Amino acid sequence: PDTIELPVIPDGTELDYFKTGQIDMVDVNLRSPIYLTCLALPHLRAQGSGSVVQVASLAGCTPTPGATVYSATKFGLRAFSRALAMELASSGVKFSIVSPGPVDTGFIMDDLEHVADLALSQPISTAAEVAAAILDSAADGRLERRLPALSGVLATVAYLSPGLARRLQPALARKGA
Repeated sequence: PDTIELPVIPDGTELDYFKTGQIDMVDVNLRSPIYLTCLALPHLRAQGSGSVVQVASLAGCTPTPGATVYSATKFGLRAFSRALAMELASSGVKFSIVSPGPVDTGFIMDDLEHVADLALSQPISTAAEVAAAILDSAADGRLERRLPALSGVLATVAYLSPGLARRLQPALARKGA
């Protein structure tokens, strides 16, 4: 089928639906990284060292309106990586997650109508900044990096206080803050 009906009520009144392409996002953003990690782990564990760096998103730290499936995949990838870091702590393999906000890759600018205003109201990282965070994570094994820093702090606050985040989101989107 072209669409899958799901009980999602974004504005509190009408059911919405997702196109199957959005559901396919689960394969790209979650299933594939899990599969690739599972392929690499036996080799990393055998050598007793190495780094697995997953690229998630700030949308995986706090849900983003209009990006339900995307947020879910990035939450899942973070949970997978954090759980592996705990399970394999004594293996010598380091696990890291890089969670950027919007990145100036052209992707956002090419699809502006589908990007939440709130996403564009925060600082936009460059691809070079994200690449540097990935390399730093591989080198030092820090569990998680969020960038830009201020957006990462705001995402953490929103995660810890979802009620506050829900109340503030409409005002922040209107203000463009």
